[in-house]
Amino acid sequence: MLEYNELKHILHSIEYSINNLENSLDKYRKCLPESEKLEIIAQIQKYNDIQNKIEKLTVKMEATAN
Repeated sequence: MLEYNELKHILHSIEYSINNLENSLDKYRKCLPESEKLEIIAQIQKYNDIQNKIEKLTVKMEATAN
């Protein structure tokens, strides 16, 4: 099982990726084809789902550590 610090690092990386995707979508929204917009939105949702799972796991790990 991954260590708590590794999970926190992964969580930070995911948050960074989400921010980059959202910024790209905002910046290029007008010139991107609809299919690419939808693909970016799907990626953001996938990262959000993973982020939520990791956050739940880290909260559980914090609770058992205390």
